Amino acid sequence: FGIHSIRKGAATHVATGSTASPPIASICLRANWAMPGVLNQYIKYENAGDQFVGKCVSRHSRKSKEFVASPPYWDFSVDGREEKEACERRLHSWLQDNLPKEAKDNLKVFVVYKMSMAAIVHHREYLEEHLHQDCILRYSPFWTCVDDIPFAEKVVVKYPWNAMSDTPEITGIPPDIVLLAKMEALQLQMRELKDELKSSFKSMLIEQLDERQVGGSGFARGNKILEKVEALLEKVSQVSATAQVPAVSASTACDDPVEFEHDSGCVSDNEEQDIVLALDGPTRM
Repeated sequence: FGIHSIRKGAATHVATGSTASPPIASICLRANWAMPGVLNQYIKYENAGDQFVGKCVSRHSRKSKEFVASPPYWDFSVDGREEKEACERRLHSWLQDNLPKEAKDNLKVFVVYKMSMAAIVHHREYLEEHLHQDCILRYSPFWTCVDDIPFAEKVVVKYPWNAMSDTPEITGIPPDIVLLAKMEALQLQMRELKDELKSSFKSMLIEQLDERQVGGSGFARGNKILEKVEALLEKVSQVSATAQVPAVSASTACDDPVEFEHDSGCVSDNEEQDIVLALDGPTRM
């Protein structure tokens, strides 16, 4: 059981694992198998078919909306511009330090290495559970250094309906799955609209009930009492602000006391008046 067996198993899964499989020509070209006769001469490589084969090999269900999932990647789109650039520099520096010396300057190798590390980080729990203890991956640098990789919590998988600015382009999607993705996006919009309408209707209903004083005479009288108490408190605060006596300066403190006349602004105990709130009587039914 080796790499060749894995390739044969993957080709079998892609070609016969679903009733809607990729073209056999794309499968043969992906596996680097020659086709008979003139087929090998006239049928050439094309991106769409090859990307479709790659999607099927990823083992996402061909009949599910999960088929449109993006590959695992580091998403810094929610961070600010400066913070995003700083995080990317730190991540790339760590990845470069763990690459062999011969591959440090190879951009294509670096991109493949970055995507491979993101996939291992995202599927770490599944791999830890299902990989054999003697699997060669467990003894490779990909596995031994994965615990030290920075920003592991930023590795995510997105879909067309929640894709971010950092989400890689999702390719290899057949037309029927595109329709499933659009239906999912439409369902999410309907849920958001339902919640928004429910909240708007509730606030409008409460406002209309308050304006019409629905709730009986006690409800209306309570609102009137609150309004008059608020008006009274506002008047009291205005009177207290305007009735403040300025402080006497130190130069006049030793002079004869000033005699205030009767209307100097001081109120005696005899002049106190009770404040009465005029309330309407209970409404008779």
